[in-house]
Amino acid sequence: MKYLFVITFILVYSFFGLELGYTDKSGILSHFTYMFQHINIIHLLLNSFSFIVVWIALQKHVKHLYILPMFLIAFVASFLPYASFATPTVGVSGVVYAMMGILALYLRKKNLAIFLLSVLIALIISYFVPNSNFFIHLYCFLGGVVYGMFDKMTNKIYYD
Repeated sequence: MKYLFVITFILVYSFFGLELGYTDKSGILSHFTYMFQHINIIHLLLNSFSFIVVWIALQKHVKHLYILPMFLIAFVASFLPYASFATPTVGVSGVVYAMMGILALYLRKKNLAIFLLSVLIALIISYFVPNSNFFIHLYCFLGGVVYGMFDKMTNKIYYD
């Protein structure tokens, strides 16, 4: 399934332009389609690699990985304050950050500190990189943590 998403990212990158990205003046549909488009081949490769790696790591801790909530978190986060600006936002990194937010709940203390330090470094880098949407990354990570806590408490679908 994860590879089907990556193939979709590649196809969208190949056949569509940045009109799929959302800005502060975009319609609702672009707040969903932005996740499937990427600015260049390096962005596509980095996001696809991150998507697969975090998916695999999350599968080790989760009985049933439901990907739709992560896309919904990225969709909702795109409407929050400071998540929109004049340059189009594109990429699946928000979904990856949501997945990392869930993953943070299942790591042992020794691994958790290293993981959270890595996420913090990535967030700091995204804050200072021009045209990187720091707030979508932050909101999606926090949204993943909240979703993971809620789902862990209510469904007990996760391995302990």
